[in-house]
Amino acid sequence: MLGRLRMSLEDCENAYLQLSERIFAPRRQRFNIFGQTKDFLQADGRFDAVILEEAIKDVLRAYKTEDALLKDEGGPCKVFVVAVRENNSEAAVLRSYKSSSMSNVLYNECKIWEACRATSAATTFFAPVRIGKYGQRFVDGAMRYNNPVQLVHREAESLWPSRDLFILSIGTGSAPGKSFRGNLKSVVDGLKNIVTETEKTANDFYHGHRYMVQEDLLFRFNVFHGLGHIGLEENKEISAIADATEAYLDQGETGKKLEACIGRLRATITDEIPYTEFEVMQSESRGRMSESFDGQYNGTPKFTKTGRLQQLETGKAHTLCILRHRNSSELHGLDVMRVDDARQLLGVIGQIPYAYIGYTSLDFDQGNEEDLRILHQFAEAATRKLRLPAYWLPCSCMGDVENMERAVWTLCDVTNAAESLAVIVKSDRGNSTSVNLERKLVQWCSRLWSSQELLLCPRGRPIDIYDVSSAPLTTVALELSRRSLVDAAYPTANEPLQRLVDHYEGIYTLGRLDFLCLLLAYLTGGKTAAFLRGDISYVLMGFLPFRPVPDKTDSGFQALARVLLANDVDNFLERYISICPKSRRQYYTITDDFWGINLRDIRPTCQVSGVTSDFDALIVDGALGAKAIPADARGSTPSSYTSDERPRFICFHGDISATDSSSYYLPGPLRILNNGNTTTLPRPFSPDNFTLVDTLTMTAIPFQASAQPSMVLLTGMEGNMYRGLLCSYYQDKRTLFRESVVKLNSRVAEKMTRLERVQLSLFRPGRLESS
Repeated sequence: MLGRLRMSLEDCENAYLQLSERIFAPRRQRFNIFGQTKDFLQADGRFDAVILEEAIKDVLRAYKTEDALLKDEGGPCKVFVVAVRENNSEAAVLRSYKSSSMSNVLYNECKIWEACRATSAATTFFAPVRIGKYGQRFVDGAMRYNNPVQLVHREAESLWPSRDLFILSIGTGSAPGKSFRGNLKSVVDGLKNIVTETEKTANDFYHGHRYMVQEDLLFRFNVFHGLGHIGLEENKEISAIADATEAYLDQGETGKKLEACIGRLRATITDEIPYTEFEVMQSESRGRMSESFDGQYNGTPKFTKTGRLQQLETGKAHTLCILRHRNSSELHGLDVMRVDDARQLLGVIGQIPYAYIGYTSLDFDQGNEEDLRILHQFAEAATRKLRLPAYWLPCSCMGDVENMERAVWTLCDVTNAAESLAVIVKSDRGNSTSVNLERKLVQWCSRLWSSQELLLCPRGRPIDIYDVSSAPLTTVALELSRRSLVDAAYPTANEPLQRLVDHYEGIYTLGRLDFLCLLLAYLTGGKTAAFLRGDISYVLMGFLPFRPVPDKTDSGFQALARVLLANDVDNFLERYISICPKSRRQYYTITDDFWGINLRDIRPTCQVSGVTSDFDALIVDGALGAKAIPADARGSTPSSYTSDERPRFICFHGDISATDSSSYYLPGPLRILNNGNTTTLPRPFSPDNFTLVDTLTMTAIPFQASAQPSMVLLTGMEGNMYRGLLCSYYQDKRTLFRESVVKLNSRVAEKMTRLERVQLSLFRPGRLESS
């Protein structure tokens, strides 16, 4: 009733009272002495099993579970009942969950009402019940398992092998008369055994698990006096049962034990609970959290790390601007034609050598005929100077609108195949030529797609710079190497770009992770309006070996994750989630860690396996997790959270000092550590001050966040310290939101639980603030 139907204690009590009044009506009348004697001698059921079944089903109908299976896959509460196989007297454990190490024969067959009948089939009271397609007969397990504490311990260890177990055992007073089918002798022998076996089992378990007793992990309550004369069927003796129970609870020793049990139980259920039972608690003022969270993402991701993503085909120039009178240095015009036609015209087999012409849309309007005329004039002059037969100009050679997107995504291949690069700029007339040209070079270098033109152009060939405002068609304003161009554009240094240029010039070779970090840092500075939300990622994939076909529905972060998961660059995303961002917009500024740590210095301890459609969330596997109990530094902390010695995290709303330990029932003095982000972060709403207390190391970490965290995830290590993600929870989408990041002592990992398939979003949308 409690575990499978989720009934309240009051509902359970009322249902039991109603059941007992109906089911314990004798099957034979009092005057039928022969029939009653026969039932007793043969140990046959004295009460009608049909009435019992109907009474049980009536209770289930109220919960619309009359025909429901006991099976409750993924349910937070694990339930089992013990019956005995009539044929061989062996135990049968009927479970709501699937066992990984024991038989699950009836897991997909046994209904709730059948499990109730099996565990109620005391053979001197009710007939056995048949379950399953083979009609196996089961009776109540009281003869062998009237106290199934050993089975409880075995099942719990199988489910949670790495957890400390808490066992609360409640006895039934004296044992009722139950036995197997058979004659009077078997009944008498059975009763003798039952009377002593229940407490003997409890004592044996007590002595075999003394560590549980010493750590207050094992409690047993049993009314020894006042119930011995009351049988199972005597429902009219309810008042006597209540009197005896209350007298037992009023005993001083029982009261102390009960108080200790309640405190220990509360502490246990708020400690390291695995994802199947994780309970998120949140202060009432921040009631956006659910009452429970199973921690596992069971939805369908938008894409995964192991899923096959369609790859873009290698791009190439399909259209070129072919010079007329190619051997002349004078301008004779050009023809825009398909490459196949140009090969026939030129008599060329294979690729036609061409120059790549770069410019910015800020200087030249592609819809303006005069701007196009000037562009082509200077492009022709640049190509004739290079003694090449053709050039590729984006505004004329990209193709029709229908194929524009794919042409943009494969620009890197067109740049790679070019023989040389020429850049055309338009400086403002009347300004200092050198200053104005420097500004124009910065403008071109900061253009998003110019990164591919600059970094992928041929090594060892100078880049020709033409200024249409100051230079004649036949002269070159500047002829610069790649490094000289960057130095001219950025006299005060642009470290990411300069290091990337050195890498492509062969001065040194960057590691894959450093290369990717520098490239993202450089691309973040692009000033060009995005053609699609994922343009930064589409430029990025031009530098990587695997290029997945872009999805127009992707957000900027989803597009980035798609490219990174496809290429799996040294666990980039796994490292990235442990970064403590300096700003909310930090989707791509990977190097901007609050503590200035390089991404390569973070060792991931989890795996990102996919991306979901909600909130740019990642699916994270294998992160260590533990609950952060919410509290208020301006109020009091429930002593049940801190009265025992078990370590835990407590998240205070507000600031606390090292001398505040006693005010919050903490077990010792605190050390304040600067391991949290305490700067004001740009957020969709103002951040608050919080303090995370770790009672294992007795340290307090101040930090700022937009919502009070209720979960701590360990996702990576920096040296011997863990990066701990402090997360809040949004029930509607079962999503954890990273609110802040702190550094934690590595000892805490030993006390935390490894979680599977958590849906983690790195940024909380502003609209969720009041949800």
